[in-house]
Amino acid sequence: AKISAESVTLVRDRKKLLPFKPASNKKPTVCAVFFAPARFADQLMNFSKPFLQKGWTIRSYNAALTPRKKDSQRAAACAKGADLLIVTSLQWADKTNINQKNAINGLIEENPNTVFISTMSPYDIKNYPEADVVMATYGLNKYVLQTAADIILGNQSAQGVLPVALPDVQD
Repeated sequence: AKISAESVTLVRDRKKLLPFKPASNKKPTVCAVFFAPARFADQLMNFSKPFLQKGWTIRSYNAALTPRKKDSQRAAACAKGADLLIVTSLQWADKTNINQKNAINGLIEENPNTVFISTMSPYDIKNYPEADVVMATYGLNKYVLQTAADIILGNQSAQGVLPVALPDVQD
């Protein structure tokens, strides 16, 4: 857990969305869409814990790594009306998954309060220039996901630094 706290990186936050502060008169709804293999499903549940502890409503959807139309439809249904949308990408190598990229960019366009999280290769961040808030976790396990959630909520500060130079993505 200590290593995760020191590694998760807030790459950019153009609109100063984080820590996310919901409207005071309502219980916020968060939608988290994870583009990840099903074998990570048990790790993803840990992401919800910090939000649930605050009494927030959280909906999550584990979409296929290479999403099909039904994945995009389910993700859009989850995102609809959410006060905060969190979307993760997972790219194993430098080859971009076009279906994943298109689905994520579509979600980013739909909700101005979107946090995009690159969960593996930070080079993937360049595929999402429209994302105002970008984080990098460099892995997909319960520790980094809980750290990311805690950063979004303001329970802790991001301490990580990008391990590579990405001049086009840092603001």
